[in-house]
Amino acid sequence: AQAANLDLREGASYGALVNVASTNEPAFLRVAPSDPDNSYLVIKLEGRQTVGSRMPITGGPLDDIDLTNIRNWIARGAPNN
Repeated sequence: AQAANLDLREGASYGALVNVASTNEPAFLRVAPSDPDNSYLVIKLEGRQTVGSRMPITGGPLDDIDLTNIRNWIARGAPNN
């Protein structure tokens, strides 16, 4: 329910994720550029969160390729592309 404030539509998702504090665990940024290990998006995708459920909620965990692509994008500084 906490994620309901995320606007993930094209053109809005970047601003809702990058350098924005997590609602559930504000000590973490949702996406911390160049720091995938401390990006809450990755924490939730890997199931390391202490609040809430692993993402995605349905369909099971992401495969290694998708997770690696997300981690690499963040590691490259999370460019807005």
